[in-house]
Amino acid sequence: MRIAMKPWFAVIGLPLALAAQTPPPAACEFDGFSANPALGVTVNRSVAYYGCGAGSRCLSMKLKPQQPVVIFGKSGDWICGYAQDEHGAAPVWVQAQQVSEIRPDPNPPATGWLGMWSNGDNRIEMKPTSDPWRLALTGHATWHGSAGAENSGEIEGDVTPSGNHIHYAEGADACSIDLTLFGKYLVANDNELCGGRNVRFWGIWTRARK
Repeated sequence: MRIAMKPWFAVIGLPLALAAQTPPPAACEFDGFSANPALGVTVNRSVAYYGCGAGSRCLSMKLKPQQPVVIFGKSGDWICGYAQDEHGAAPVWVQAQQVSEIRPDPNPPATGWLGMWSNGDNRIEMKPTSDPWRLALTGHATWHGSAGAENSGEIEGDVTPSGNHIHYAEGADACSIDLTLFGKYLVANDNELCGGRNVRFWGIWTRARK
């Protein structure tokens, strides 16, 4: 599998304005996804902050209502997590009261996985097979670098859901991906062996069509 997405740090932000409540001065120490992630959605229009710590001013990212946020940890009234918008994605601080955690169906039907899923320009598709317990998974994504550099790749294989998790593996010491289903969202984690330089298969995927 060779697949790509925007680097998590490629976010365009605004200087942090003075506010009644400010995020923790330390950086959000989000260090990647896991095979058992937690996901929430914002309940209102919110502001998330990234790039904090190390003597730098925080930058801000505007979040829309019902925007997904991977929940990584908590400090006081703030959640350290991962959010993405049309510009990119980053580890962020967001007020805990602005995030409602999703309680996923622990045993979703196979139809819950079916369809096309997107993360930016990247795509994953899952279709039924003759075996009602297995799904046919395919995917394609491309990473675009400077001066026309490009890494891209494909995944293809049958997978068997286990509860609301799917583990895809191409073999020993090869690409492996963990997918967790949260209704209309997938959270993906990989082992950093699913593509060339700067190619990752992690992030929040949304259903493009069923």
